[in-house]
Amino acid sequence: MNEPETIIMWLNYNSSKILKVVLRSLESIENLNYEKYLLLIIDNGSTDRSIDAIEKYVQQSYTLRSKTKIIKLNHNLGFTGAHNIAWKYLLSRYPGTKFLAFLNNDARVTSESLDLMTELLKSFPRTSGIQGIIKIWNTRLIDTFGNYVDELLNTFPFMNLRNINEAPFKCFIITYADGSYCVYKVSILKKIMLKGNDIFPSYSFAYLDDNLLGILSYLNGYNVLSVPIAVGEHYRGLTFRKILGTMSYFSDRSHIAQILLINTRYKIPALLNTISDTIRRALINIIARKRLITINTSIRAMYDGILLAKAIKVKYGLNVKGKCISKIPLIKLQFKHVLERMVPPRRRHMYIIKHIENAILGKYGFKCI
Repeated sequence: MNEPETIIMWLNYNSSKILKVVLRSLESIENLNYEKYLLLIIDNGSTDRSIDAIEKYVQQSYTLRSKTKIIKLNHNLGFTGAHNIAWKYLLSRYPGTKFLAFLNNDARVTSESLDLMTELLKSFPRTSGIQGIIKIWNTRLIDTFGNYVDELLNTFPFMNLRNINEAPFKCFIITYADGSYCVYKVSILKKIMLKGNDIFPSYSFAYLDDNLLGILSYLNGYNVLSVPIAVGEHYRGLTFRKILGTMSYFSDRSHIAQILLINTRYKIPALLNTISDTIRRALINIIARKRLITINTSIRAMYDGILLAKAIKVKYGLNVKGKCISKIPLIKLQFKHVLERMVPPRRRHMYIIKHIENAILGKYGFKCI
């Protein structure tokens, strides 16, 4: 085929337990009102023959058969490692590609979404990436309308669990686009990518990927945009819950690493907050399941997070501090608000919602949460 305008990166790993969802994702790609794409399927060393079912679906589809390439890896390199390999494949085989779309295999897209997002990206020269409204699968509720990060490096999916009818009809800057479905300019990714031509830190496996890509965009003078278009539906965390079963370990590990790599003024409180949350969650799980292994996993996640940050600093030279922090659109916190984060989760959650509401209202002029 001729060089595509857009490459869709779609990752698979042992998805037989969620195969119906996965095939619906492929079906939605098949029904796109957009011809200029290549679907790049990366199988992360699956051992359950799920890739066979995926290949069969692709071969039986007249549309996908000529628009799909499949890369089979020998073992599971995680979200980051697999996408780095796919990215280097793109650079070597399709260097003229203009856009890169990330799409999870537990997400499905609307038929017009890719066409609309690529056209909008062309209109914003300083925008590296874009996302629209992603709903929770088979509901009218929003999964994410873009993601924000505060100075403790906690993440907040914008408009989460709100009805799609409540979403403001405006484009606005976000900290990062959600990796479940977003589109980036390849020309900008080439400028902001890490050493060794990686777009994500390979060591991180997961949860230090789409958020870091947004941060790298701002550090290099670009922005990330959210647009009021319903672009797809997503089963949040389905792959980790159903397949890997290790969501909290990778999440905690990457959060510790991110705090150590991105040195906000509240670095120490952020570490203490993360450690207290991790221990509290582990104790709850111990009481509920009577399994001491939970606390061991939590301690290991914190220790491995420190090692991960060190490895990323050494390999990529990534260590954000000083004036560079001001380039990133983080939700600002007063110290008294930071102290409030040390209270039980329910009270803290009420504060978070109130603070984000005020921050968005002050910055963009409308009330959303």
